[in-house]
Amino acid sequence: LNEANKKRCRRIVDRYGYRPQLGMVIEECSELIKATCKVLRNVVTSEFPENFKEELADVVAMCEQARLMANVSEAEINSRVEKKLKKVIAKWDPNREDMSERERTIANLDLNHKP
Repeated sequence: LNEANKKRCRRIVDRYGYRPQLGMVIEECSELIKATCKVLRNVVTSEFPENFKEELADVVAMCEQARLMANVSEAEINSRVEKKLKKVIAKWDPNREDMSERERTIANLDLNHKP
């Protein structure tokens, strides 16, 4: 989010408080889940519907508010995201010694997949 939108998120949290906004986190995540289910049911194109994009934006805004409420720095979030992404990518490495044959097959399929 840009700085102006981060400030807007802070104003919203300050205005409504933690409990209502945490409830909104749940509500917006739920709406994104529903929109995602519709996308999965109706996959016929690489375009995502406007509803999905709108719900995604709502969740991004709510995640920023949740970050502010939890008093978590952007640096900490980035560090945690980096750790998670590296962990996911490490599972793809077909040279991993502890990888089962099934995992190796799946890893090779995923590496060749181009969305």
